[in-house]
Amino acid sequence: MKVEQGSQEGQNLAGAIASFTKAANQAPDSADAHFALGEALARAEHFQEALVRYTLAVTLDPNHAKALYGRSQLCRRMALHAQAYKDLSQLINLRPGVADYHYQRGTVLLKLKNITEAYRDFQRAYELDKKYPKPTLLWDKEKETVATKRV
Repeated sequence: MKVEQGSQEGQNLAGAIASFTKAANQAPDSADAHFALGEALARAEHFQEALVRYTLAVTLDPNHAKALYGRSQLCRRMALHAQAYKDLSQLINLRPGVADYHYQRGTVLLKLKNITEAYRDFQRAYELDKKYPKPTLLWDKEKETVATKRV
């Protein structure tokens, strides 16, 4: 049963990719069409192609929040932390009250070794939504690094 389900999902993704490819070809200036194709490609784990489509969507509409978010998530997955940081910063400029954007940017900043700024984003996420942990800065003497700890 699981093999059939996986095969069916693969067929559905292939059909979605074909459909969204056609839509993007018919409306090459549509940020939404490129975004939809990027989403399908990302789900199918065609990451490089998905990145191109998200980028096209953002190029056509620099304030396309869904494309910025999709690209930020894909960049995080691909360890393209500097680009993920830029996209999340743009999202925060567009919608400063979304705690998740701050939290995710904090995780990216940790990857970029910018502990102080990461702490600020984690703090802001906590202020906006208490479901996020309140950050504290602790010195890890064994590793000689500063780490965030959830309390």
